Amino acid sequence: MKHVTPFVISEFTNPSGDVVYRVSGWLDGQRVRKNFSTRAEAEAERQALKLAQIQAETGVRTAATRLTDDQLKEAEGAFLRLEGRTRSLSFYLDYALTNYRDPVNDKPLAEAARVEVLPDRLLLYTEDGDSALRDVHERGLTPESALVRRATLEDVFVSLTGRHLRD
Repeated sequence: MKHVTPFVISEFTNPSGDVVYRVSGWLDGQRVRKNFSTRAEAEAERQALKLAQIQAETGVRTAATRLTDDQLKEAEGAFLRLEGRTRSLSFYLDYALTNYRDPVNDKPLAEAARVEVLPDRLLLYTEDGDSALRDVHERGLTPESALVRRATLEDVFVSLTGRHLRD
């Protein structure tokens, strides 16, 4: 049963005759009654209980962090983008760190070592096939299929002699 009664502070006289400040209310279906010797202590407890109630209702938690405000906003944005996905942020971060290449190291398509136009395909010979393929897509081109592979011995032979092995 959820109680929405706010936490209240009331002046209370203990059986010993001391005047104390009692914080009372409900949290997670449990009755809360705590006595404090000063009103300031009671107010601090009331605020803490309010925060605990909000956290219980929303699932949001307050936590100390070393992140800057900008880093925190970026992290929250990343988690929002991952909603509904089955993998964790760490998985995607590991994947990016393993597979992403900094564009500074990429060579544009125009710097391909050699281009060969065939009736049914276009062959690009370059040091970095992945960045060349990215450049193709960035130019708005959508090939039906693409294959990035390392040169074979036959490729090296053709580039050195200008002839195919079958010639």
